[in-house]
Amino acid sequence: MQPVDTIAMGTANGPVTQNVYAARIFFPATGWSLELEQVIGSNLAGQTIPIQPPQQLICLIGRNTLRDWVLVWNGPGGFWTVAVSGQP
Repeated sequence: MQPVDTIAMGTANGPVTQNVYAARIFFPATGWSLELEQVIGSNLAGQTIPIQPPQQLICLIGRNTLRDWVLVWNGPGGFWTVAVSGQP
């Protein structure tokens, strides 16, 4: 992927420069496709969601996207539901 920009960030390990990308998140079960002009790259290798069986973490969705969603996470069930503002 070709970065479209870079950004300075603060992390637990101190300041870093991260690449910024254009991206699309696709939700196969619903057919939703979310186009994002700017996402910040992050190495999530080895990160898992602690459910049974564990699942690999593939992205983090930030507050700038979640502000338009009603998101309900069912921890014991290991699933989530979402409603997007202005959509059924």
